[in-house]
Amino acid sequence: MSSDAVEEKEHSETSTSSHSSPSAVERQIDSSQLITLFQPVLYGLEEQVHRVASSQVELRTQLDSLLGALRDIKNRVDQDSLVTILDDKSKKLVALKRRLTLIHTILQNSNERCRKLMINYKVPEQPAVQQ
Repeated sequence: MSSDAVEEKEHSETSTSSHSSPSAVERQIDSSQLITLFQPVLYGLEEQVHRVASSQVELRTQLDSLLGALRDIKNRVDQDSLVTILDDKSKKLVALKRRLTLIHTILQNSNERCRKLMINYKVPEQPAVQQ
């Protein structure tokens, strides 16, 4: 081998080895850049976690309050009046369901008729003029 070939081989080996394993300084720079890059994101996530935690505490307080109010209502209303109230409400709901079903059927039929009218009264395409 010529001396030029040996020098090129040594140069390529040293440049390859420097690219394959970064020095400690390069790793330190890369990690500090990553920390700098991700720091705002991490702070934002931390703030969101704190907000969610505080909202969960508030929600738990409100749920406890609601549970207490429901217990009070349960204790005040006797079973017979509760059954009567629920029976009346369920009858109203059944009647409302029937009306809504009827309205839905009417709307479906109207929609189908409109679709058929549009298909039947579609303007036929003009035949191409032949020269």
